[in-house]
Amino acid sequence: MTFKFKFKGVNLNEVVQSGTTQFGNFSGLTYSDSVDAYANSRPLPTGYQYNGTDLANVAVAPVSQIYRSAGAYPVTVPTGAKAFRFIGVGGSGGSGGNGGPATHEGGLDSTSMGGEGGDGGSGGWIATDVVNINNNETITVTVGAGGGAGPGGSRDVAPSSRSGAAEGVPGAPGGNGGATFYTMGNNGPSGNGGNGGTGGSGGRTNSGQSGNVAGGANGANGNSGNASSKPSDWTYAPSTPAGGNRSNYHYSNVPGGTGTSGTPGSAQFVWLYN
Repeated sequence: MTFKFKFKGVNLNEVVQSGTTQFGNFSGLTYSDSVDAYANSRPLPTGYQYNGTDLANVAVAPVSQIYRSAGAYPVTVPTGAKAFRFIGVGGSGGSGGNGGPATHEGGLDSTSMGGEGGDGGSGGWIATDVVNINNNETITVTVGAGGGAGPGGSRDVAPSSRSGAAEGVPGAPGGNGGATFYTMGNNGPSGNGGNGGTGGSGGRTNSGQSGNVAGGANGANGNSGNASSKPSDWTYAPSTPAGGNRSNYHYSNVPGGTGTSGTPGSAQFVWLYN
């Protein structure tokens, strides 16, 4: 159905949509009770009223598709749109690799397992207030990638002739998640990526189970990306992708397990007409 009414030359059904919010399609979005609930999903005032209330207070603004895959994309601005609000979530960090095990074959064989890598941090997010579109300005959106998985450390096997300890190689840290942001001439504010978890320490053992026989220490979890500033009337937050989980791959005769990659971020635009 097409409205016979127009708002500054644009069909009214392209300016407002029925319903309480379109953000339910934005994965994991949660709501809190507030007199300003849904304020950031609403259109700007139109002058058209429904039962004495401006349509901006009983409808929602049209939203773009949700960008969920890492990469940079051109953004098609709807005809007549003059501004937007932007929601961006950064990619999460990858987990660190497990430390390699250590085996010493001198005397009684002795084996020590490496530590587990740390979990990756979740991505941070950004919500903007109204951003005016510059005339003929090209808009692109960049969705942050998830951080890569940290490789596991190598196994160390000491022959009986070695007097020193066997020491597995520490696991490598997971990669940091990428930031999510829009570009309109300059880069806009971004939802920051989460940090990768650190790698686990390698195992360590001496000959004949004597002296220092110790499993490797677990790696530290990566920090989550910072949640950037948001408008004062923003009453809800998108869920952020969890970081890569630490590997539970533990065997004494192979290298430490590889971590898990993080998850890409996501982005969405709310189109406004004024």
